[in-house]
Amino acid sequence: MIAISGGASRTILLSGYLDLEEQDISEKLELVESNFQSEVSRISSLNHDWASWDKTFEFMENGNPTYINSYLTDEIFSEAGINLVLYVNNSGEIIYEKVIDPETGEILQIPSELQRVTHENGSLLARHPGDQKSGLIRTENGPLIISSRPILTSMDSGPVGGTIIMGRYVTESLLNEIAGIQGVKITIEDVEILGPEPASYFEGLPFRNPDTEIDGQHIEVIDEKWIAGYIRLNDLEEEPGIFIKIKLRTATLP
Repeated sequence: MIAISGGASRTILLSGYLDLEEQDISEKLELVESNFQSEVSRISSLNHDWASWDKTFEFMENGNPTYINSYLTDEIFSEAGINLVLYVNNSGEIIYEKVIDPETGEILQIPSELQRVTHENGSLLARHPGDQKSGLIRTENGPLIISSRPILTSMDSGPVGGTIIMGRYVTESLLNEIAGIQGVKITIEDVEILGPEPASYFEGLPFRNPDTEIDGQHIEVIDEKWIAGYIRLNDLEEEPGIFIKIKLRTATLP
């Protein structure tokens, strides 16, 4: 018979609990990332509905204010779950713009980052019927889910009449909403603080165990009560966009 001391037994038990907690937080990080990508796809699909529409195509030709008053109201923005829309002609001129603060509902200026990528040679300007981009960009107003689509007829045919850029700001309340995980607080960590890789950031924190990396996730056991997980979401240029952090209270040990 092998005797195990109380201290050793508790250490083994703690290790087993922590393995389960790391698996749990890893699964939650995967769920957050999956639901985030679903939101990117939703906005891209919504943008397609607006961009490939005869009424939008005609608006780019005649600038009819009835289109604005009917289809670009604050109420429609709220129902659609978007905060930003830009209508850009083929010369890179913004024909219509609307940016709404997701927290206050106030009208904002176009982020300077979008002004740079919507000019005549900008990376978000659609040149061909098949041109489209969607993903994440960082702006002065915060991270933004973005979709760029060519303006076409309702039959998805050209010539391209311009570009619609549609977006939704990524807030912590949005992440918690789309994650749908009860009892878990999800926060956004600033890329400028963490850097391209969070390893150096982790080294400066009083973590109990070395960090664990699983499929791009970084998981840290803070102490016997808390565990934290991080995942990086890249932007359209495949550069670090945001780090999402989940912090969980571990199960109570006997």
